[in-house]
This record gives sequence, structure tokens and C-alpha cells, in this order.
Amino acid sequence: MYRRFPQKRMHQVVIYLQPTTSELGKHSAFVLENTRYEFGVICFWEQPSEIFLNTPGLLPFATLSQPLWGSQKSKILNPILRQAQ
Repeated sequence: MYRRFPQKRMHQVVIYLQPTTSELGKHSAFVLENTRYEFGVICFWEQPSEIFLNTPGLLPFATLSQPLWGSQKSKILNPILRQAQ
């Protein structure tokens, strides 16, 4: 990608869909011998629901996000269902 689009900035991320107790979930780099990869970490359950509800392509992931309305997932599902119709 870099050779084809050298003017573009690249940003790697790892996306966790569900909470994890794995130590790997706390890392933002992978190191192996002479290779080092750095990446951002996005945990869906820590993201506000409004990000997903306001971006149509991300609607399916809204139920994995941090609910704006406590743990009432049905209030998140209703806007998703309306958009799907």
C-alpha cells in the first residue's frame, strides 16, 4: 500500500468486539525479532453508542457498544431496526 499511495498515512488498529481478560488486549505493539508493529486498540464496549447509531455502516455494531441508556439494549435495537426497514 505504501508504494502505491506514498502520500497516504496508514494507521493500523485492532478491534475487540467483546470484553476480554486476555493480556493481549492491553498491548498496542507486536514485537518479533527485528520486526515491530504498532497499532491502536479499539474496544467496542468502551465506545459510546451514539458513534454507531449516527454512522449507518456501523449500526450492526451498536449493540456491542457502551449503551447511552444503561444496560437497556432494546433502546439501542429500536433505532437499528428502523434504519434497516
